[in-house]
Amino acid sequence: MLRRNYVQNRDIEIPTPHQQVHPLRVLACMVDALRVQTGVMPQYYMLEGSSVLHILFYGSYFETDMLVEEYGPMLALAAQKTPLVVSGLTSGYENGEITVETENGNVIFQKYDATGEDFRALRNLCFCLRFAGEKDCALAREVLLQVEKPCAVLGSEWDEAPLARGLFADLELFYYRYAMLKPIGEGYRECISALGIEQIAGLWRAFLENGVSYEEFERFLELLQDGEETDVYSWEFALGLALEACGFETVLDETGFMIVDAQGKRRIFDFENGPAAERLLMKFLFPA
Repeated sequence: MLRRNYVQNRDIEIPTPHQQVHPLRVLACMVDALRVQTGVMPQYYMLEGSSVLHILFYGSYFETDMLVEEYGPMLALAAQKTPLVVSGLTSGYENGEITVETENGNVIFQKYDATGEDFRALRNLCFCLRFAGEKDCALAREVLLQVEKPCAVLGSEWDEAPLARGLFADLELFYYRYAMLKPIGEGYRECISALGIEQIAGLWRAFLENGVSYEEFERFLELLQDGEETDVYSWEFALGLALEACGFETVLDETGFMIVDAQGKRRIFDFENGPAAERLLMKFLFPA
């Protein structure tokens, strides 16, 4: 076990944001900024059943004073909700730690290492966060895995996580939950652009299985009709995956092409007046 000797402490005032900011959004902004500044993609480690998340920037190098100056306010806001420790290798190839704790409106940074000698920089920065429970920890990991996007896209199963409170945008009739990580414009373009192929395939499957044309379809069709730049290929490719997964086929008989489901029953979709999902499906399967 590492023997931790106290080295030095420093405290700064916890900043007061203009509006309430969710701690995961603060954490995501910090991780993304570090990713850009260090040029290192973060790696996330969480043991099964654990409430501890490790965020490792392997190969990174950071001066400790610069870390506190540039990221101190964000670390302070995050540490109000989640105990936080920053660790790495010192110049003497020893384990160094910086604990981040809040007290009476201030955040206190304390340095520790095995010998008690001060260190000015850390290699392989690793942020260790301890959450209230496994569900919150897993939610944080899911959000942070998407820091490059304008918003993180998650399923409804995360609604039950205590940390989800106040995290998701208030969007009605959408299939997914959207945690806004960056400022968004009008028309929910950022939400649609954040969807990956697997997520779009899940959206198509939900439509094929329960017949609901979720708001994502409406918004994507709007962008398409307005001539906006959209990732049409991903939506068309994802539809093919969903059709295969649900057992749907396009068959040809004497009357022409038709769509049948896994039970061999013909399914009819309206290209002209149907909901957005039906119109998109017909557009992709039977382009004019």
